[in-house]
Amino acid sequence: MNFINEKEYDVMVVGHSLGVSDRVLLKTLFEDDNCKLITLFHRGEDSHFRKRIAASRHFDDKLKMRGKIKPYDEYDRFN
Repeated sequence: MNFINEKEYDVMVVGHSLGVSDRVLLKTLFEDDNCKLITLFHRGEDSHFRKRIAASRHFDDKLKMRGKIKPYDEYDRFN
């Protein structure tokens, strides 16, 4: 909690399922006002869409979610 309250930060999601088992942690990180950007690294447009849906489950405030999750970018692709 000290880390997220200290200063602004970005979250980069690489190879994580964003499952509900980590809901408390992810909701805390994602919805905090210090979280400015969430980048979902992906394997293509469909992969990004699925990760975006999974990430949305950790937000109560969907407007906040839309402002934080970086839109699809082909350069965020990993293999």
